[in-house]
Amino acid sequence: MPCFLFYSEQSRHSNSSDYVRDLIRRDQDRAAIIANMQKQVTEGINSGVGKHSMDELREIALKRLPV
Repeated sequence: MPCFLFYSEQSRHSNSSDYVRDLIRRDQDRAAIIANMQKQVTEGINSGVGKHSMDELREIALKRLPV
């Protein structure tokens, strides 16, 4: 069964192996980003209810911004 890969004229991959390696690397990077976001969401949920109002949180965040 033939396998066809289509490249644009501006492709940075010199062969199909480079292309597949790049796809795998991008997928691993994406998976790591999603895992990190999920970890942060879980930590936030497990941290319980906060003691500041939304207005107080906004004020605290604005004070942390570089001037």
